Amino acid sequence: MNKPPTETPEKYDIRFEKRYMDGGIVSLFGNGLVPSTRRKKEYVWWYFNPITHHIEKVPEGFTPRLDPQYYEDDPFFGNSPYVTNSDDIEG
Repeated sequence: MNKPPTETPEKYDIRFEKRYMDGGIVSLFGNGLVPSTRRKKEYVWWYFNPITHHIEKVPEGFTPRLDPQYYEDDPFFGNSPYVTNSDDIEG
């Protein structure tokens, strides 16, 4: 009897901070960066670098790939599990 291959769930263990220019911060988890040419003037993305043990600014040209749980039934994040570019999230 053949067993179907088991999928390893994606880990979302990188901590990101969405720092608003007005001083607010939202802490979220993701699993990496994706290319992006979009930058919002309202906030800046930062991440915890496990090698340096410091919070660092996400490099220009990239945006976090966040855990889809943030999109599911949450009006703050837009209710869309299909968003892969975190700069598309309103809030």
